[in-house]
Amino acid sequence: MKKRESAPALAPAMPILLNRGEAARALGISHAYLKLLDLRGEGPPRYEFGRRKLYSPSDLAAFARKHRRGGEGDE
Repeated sequence: MKKRESAPALAPAMPILLNRGEAARALGISHAYLKLLDLRGEGPPRYEFGRRKLYSPSDLAAFARKHRRGGEGDE
């Protein structure tokens, strides 16, 4: 009998990436506003594959924390 080879596992370090629409929904803003922020250079970090813009959930969370207002420590 021939031994069956297993399929290669996905790299554990490969992040899940969100497209611009999914990223905008995660941030609670419109797709158009996220695009505007990107054009101004004020948006969250992104990966670009050709015309596709993809965002890491951890980068979106850091971006949201950076824009937090109110609470302790704010002036």
